[in-house]
Parts: sequence; structure tokens; C-alpha cells
Amino acid sequence: MTEILNREWGGDTETSVRKDDHDITLNIAIKEASSQFINEINRSIDYFLNRYSTYNIEKIIISGDTFKNFDLLIKKETGFEVEQFNVGNYFNLDVLNKKTYYLNKDLNHFANQLTLAIGMALRGYGL
Repeated sequence: MTEILNREWGGDTETSVRKDDHDITLNIAIKEASSQFINEINRSIDYFLNRYSTYNIEKIIISGDTFKNFDLLIKKETGFEVEQFNVGNYFNLDVLNKKTYYLNKDLNHFANQLTLAIGMALRGYGL
């Protein structure tokens, strides 16, 4: 895992960040969080496959903001295809264009921040 992150981020944990101690701390934190997140994905997959042995997993769908090539990292570590779900492709964001706050902003970026809320709302409706 660390090898993949080092290749993607350039360097090793201690030397890969360029400018100051804050950047080094941030880089280490991103690597550790990514590793923990992928471990949780693998644990969830193992649980699901053990609990529902008649089902197969075709792909992992991720949503929200991620860092560059995170989908490739997940694919490499889990062995499953990974698809980025873009909320803006499924919901009409035109209403936001009418608000001055959203003018000249990336609405897809904003919509991806709402993924959890949208999922919970849909779940509440039994969808």
C-alpha cells in the first residue's frame, strides 16, 4: 500500500513533501488515512461476501471529492473495478445557477459534497 502511495505522491513518507513540516505532516496523514480507508473497504467486502455468499461484487462505486488516482489505488488494493459517482450527472443543478452565491462555481464539486445527504434522503424514501 505504501509503495503505491509513494509512487502516486512521489517519494517516501519522510521525504516526499517538499516545503515545510506542515506539508510533511499533511502527506503522512493522507497516506495513513488512505490506508485505513482502503482497509475498511476490504473489511466491508469480506464481511459482505461472507454474509451473502451467493452474491458477487462487480465494482466499487465511490463518490465525493477524492485525491488524484484514488480510484486506481482502490482498484489495485481491492482487485475490483472502481467507478466515480458524480452526483451532478444525475441531479439537475440548474436551480443553483439562479443563486448569486453559485455563479462561476463548479457545481459538480458542490454536488459531490452532498452525496451523503442525498443518499440518506433516498434511503429515507425507501429507494
